[in-house]
Amino acid sequence: DADKKVERISKLIKRRNRGKKDQELVGLVEDFHKQYQLLYAQYDHLIRQPGKQAREGNGNGNGNESCSYHASSSDSEYYSSEDVEINTALSNNRSFFRRTATNMGEELKKAYAEVADLKHQLASRKKEKEALDSDHRAALSKIQETETMNADLRNEMDGLEKRLFALGTVPKGQVAEQLAGLITELESQHKKKSGLEAELCGKLAELEQQRETNKALLVHNSEEGVTESMEQIKDNENNLTSKIEDSMARVSNLKNEVDYLRSQKCESFDEVNIMKQELESVRSQNTELEMVLERKSTEVSQYLIQVKTLKEELARKSGVEQIMAEEKEGLQLQVMDLESEVDALRKQKNKSEDEVKRKLGEINHLREEKGQLNARILELETLYRDRSLEEDSKCKRANEIAKMKVEVDLLQPELDSLKAEQSSLESQITNQQTTTKEKDNNKSMPPKTRLVRRLSLGNITNLNYHNLERKMEDLAVEFGKKIDDGIRLLYQRIKVAERIQHENTQIFKLTRERLQQEIETLYLDNEALQQRVGTLDYELRQLRDTMEAEKAAMAGLNAMVDKLEDERNYLTPISNVTDEGVSVIDECEQAKSNVEILVAEMQKENEEELLREKVMSLEAKLSEEGEEKLKMLKEMTELEQKMREMHEEYELLRERVMNLKAKLSEEGEEKLKALKAMSELEKLSKEKDEILSDREEEKREAIRQLCLLIDYHRTCSDHLKQSISTLTLTLRNKKMK
Repeated sequence: DADKKVERISKLIKRRNRGKKDQELVGLVEDFHKQYQLLYAQYDHLIRQPGKQAREGNGNGNGNESCSYHASSSDSEYYSSEDVEINTALSNNRSFFRRTATNMGEELKKAYAEVADLKHQLASRKKEKEALDSDHRAALSKIQETETMNADLRNEMDGLEKRLFALGTVPKGQVAEQLAGLITELESQHKKKSGLEAELCGKLAELEQQRETNKALLVHNSEEGVTESMEQIKDNENNLTSKIEDSMARVSNLKNEVDYLRSQKCESFDEVNIMKQELESVRSQNTELEMVLERKSTEVSQYLIQVKTLKEELARKSGVEQIMAEEKEGLQLQVMDLESEVDALRKQKNKSEDEVKRKLGEINHLREEKGQLNARILELETLYRDRSLEEDSKCKRANEIAKMKVEVDLLQPELDSLKAEQSSLESQITNQQTTTKEKDNNKSMPPKTRLVRRLSLGNITNLNYHNLERKMEDLAVEFGKKIDDGIRLLYQRIKVAERIQHENTQIFKLTRERLQQEIETLYLDNEALQQRVGTLDYELRQLRDTMEAEKAAMAGLNAMVDKLEDERNYLTPISNVTDEGVSVIDECEQAKSNVEILVAEMQKENEEELLREKVMSLEAKLSEEGEEKLKMLKEMTELEQKMREMHEEYELLRERVMNLKAKLSEEGEEKLKALKAMSELEKLSKEKDEILSDREEEKREAIRQLCLLIDYHRTCSDHLKQSISTLTLTLRNKKMK
């Protein structure tokens, strides 16, 4: 069982990450110690029994037996003293461990209570900071308070370190010196004891030799000088008795000294055990205090990290506020520029309205002139144009009217498409504005606050450092992915907006070119019509002059006819004037034919009036089309304004993208800083791991030394058992004899 327990202890010692198995190891060591104490008690009992029997049976006994007994007793005392030291040290260590454990438990409870209070204070401060982001002064004051608390904690940690140093350095040196002195004293006393025992054995051997020599002398000199030899023998015996008495006195003195040395040795062993217990208690206190220091250092580092994160957040918020103020100033400047542009556009609009009014007055004046010219044209067309020309002109005009109608029909769907595109652009603009607002709102609350919350929660729950690193890496990857996705969406939307803007600009250019071409064709047609109206006015004037002359001639003829009817009684003048009457009748017939021609021309003029009405209707249509074209121009100007607004929004989006890039660069720098801090923390953790590994190696070496001591004591116990068995056999043999 003991071998199995030793193997189990060695296995537990070799394992690095023991964790909860330290209690099992402590239990095994305690069991082993109890078994060792039982063996030692049995050993003492076995030693005391043969000693008593030997004293009762043989009295003082022979010299050799006493020497062997003293040697065995000295060996047993030598080995048993070390065993007693180990046992007392272990018992004292246990009691001291328990006391220190209770005291440290209370201190840990107090520290945990303080930590809980600090965590509660930090949580309340975080809530206050989240609620009062605008009040930077309050946040700075709270940060100063946290810094003072950290300074107090550091002072407390320094005090604890000083105490630990005082407890760890001073007693260790004193204990080591005392142990070294005690060990040297014990060795010197043991050497003295062994020397005295050797002297006793030598003197006893000399006495036996002298007795043998005396006997031989008595045998050889019995005949020759018995008297002289007897006297010499008596003298020798007297000398020997005096020497024996002296040696016995020395032996008694040596026994007293041995007893005194044994008492001193026991006292020194007790002191050594007490000092060992104190050393082990101090070591345990040092280890526990080191653990507490490490915990508090980790907590302080966590608090410092939280303070750094809060400072960084405040700096970021101040930077964001500065950026927002700069953006507001830029927006105010843009608003001022836009207002100036709006004023300029209003002035241009007023100018264009004045020009439109002036052009409308000119158009009305031209319409009046056209009405006059049309009247003249009607008069001229009745006289000088044939029906074929009129039919050709009608066909041409009808074709032109049909072309204009077709063009108007073609322009209407384009206008509808432009209006639909305008509505779609407006909807896209509104959607982009909403998306930009949502992104601004999302960016105003960055995901690093979530990181800080998660880190604070991870620090509160005391997770392992590797888990924190993994969480930080995962959160950094998620944050980078989100930022990349947002940037990609922004770039895609910007590209879509650029494409739509490019298409709209192309459509606007095409429509503007078409409208300009149509306006130019309309101006050319109007100029041709004005030229035709001028020619028709000239011809009408000529026709009016000829008509007035013909009317005057008809009036003269009518007067001549009336005179002839009045002078019918006068035959002579009739006969004389018959030739003239025939000529006049011929002239009247010609005049009637001319009148019929004029009537036909008047009918033609009526038809021309119808044509003029049609022309007027066409002019009205043209004016309406001109108004529609003006409306189109206004709509195009509005579209241009909207395109300008889109361009401005596009520039704003570009500026925001640049700001986002700047923010990303700042965040990248912050990430680099965080990575540097993480690398420093990793270095610190590696150093701590190395320190812990060194301590573990020291513990392993100490445990190995303990195992070696245990093996040594086991061999000693086996040797003692063998010696006890041999002693028992020898005693039995003596009793049998």
